[in-house]
Amino acid sequence: YLAGAVIAFTFSGLVGQSLAPDPALATVPMALMTAATMATTIPASLLMGRFGRRRGLVTGAAPMGASPIAGLSIDRQNEILIRSMGVRAAT
Repeated sequence: YLAGAVIAFTFSGLVGQSLAPDPALATVPMALMTAATMATTIPASLLMGRFGRRRGLVTGAAPMGASPIAGLSIDRQNEILIRSMGVRAAT
C-alpha cells in the first residue's frame, strides 16, 4: 500500500505539471483526491455496513477500469481522451 501511495504522489505531481497551465497547480489533483478520500470514507463504511463488504468494495473498485484509459491519454497527449477523463489539459 505504501509503495502505491508513493508512486501516486510522485506521478500525480509530474503529470499535473505537464498538464497544468501553471506549475503551481500541479499538485491540485492529488490534493483533491486526498480531500475526496476523506469525504467518502464514512459513507463507504456505512454502505459496507448496510450491503456487505463485497458489494461495497466492488462498487468502490469499479472506477479503476478507467485507469488504463487515463494512462493512455496522458502518454499519447490525446486531448479528447484527457478531457473525457475529466482533466482540463494545458494549451
